[in-house]
Amino acid sequence: MENIRNNEWIKGPILNLVINPVVALVLTHFYELGFAWYFGIHPKFITISLSTVYFFSLFLLGLVLIYLIIRYAIFKLIINKIDNIITGIEKNPLVFIIILLFILISGAYIYGYRKAMGQKLFLIRETTPEQVVLRIYGDKLITAPFDKQNKEVRYGYFYITKMGDEPNILIKFDVVGPLSPVKY
Repeated sequence: MENIRNNEWIKGPILNLVINPVVALVLTHFYELGFAWYFGIHPKFITISLSTVYFFSLFLLGLVLIYLIIRYAIFKLIINKIDNIITGIEKNPLVFIIILLFILISGAYIYGYRKAMGQKLFLIRETTPEQVVLRIYGDKLITAPFDKQNKEVRYGYFYITKMGDEPNILIKFDVVGPLSPVKY
C-alpha cells in the first residue's frame, strides 16, 4: 500500500518507456557496425534505420516481458532459487545493468556481422561490371563490384551512390550470396 502512495508502481514502466528507445538505438548502431565491418564499410557511412530501431525496441520489450513472467509467474514455482538471484540483482542493479548492456551490445554486433555473413539475396545494379548493393543507408546505396562465381566481394572497396543521381540504372533482386569479403 505504501508503494502505491509513493507512486513506486509507476516508476518501472515509465523508466522502461524512456530507456527502451535509447538502448534500442544503441543496439541498432552496434548491429549496423557489425554488418558494415563484415564488408569493410567505414562506420561514418552508417545511418540508423527506424525499422531496425523498432525491431530492437520490440526485442527489449520481449526481454522485459520474459523478466516479468519469470519474476511473477514462475517465481511461485521455484521460490528459493529465483528469489536469491532476483534479490541479488535488486540489491546491486548497476552491476546487473552493466553486464546486461555488455551482453546486449555484443549480441547486436555479432547479430549484424552474422546477418551480413549469411545474406544470400541481394539487390544487383545492372552496370558494367555488375555491382551488388551491400547496404542502403538513408538515400545512399553502398555498392561494390563482385565475383558472382566465387561469391566474393573486395573488402573495404565500394561505391556510394545517392538514389536519384543516376536515374536509369536497372536494379534486380538475385541470389548471389553468401558473399565472402576478400582482402587483395
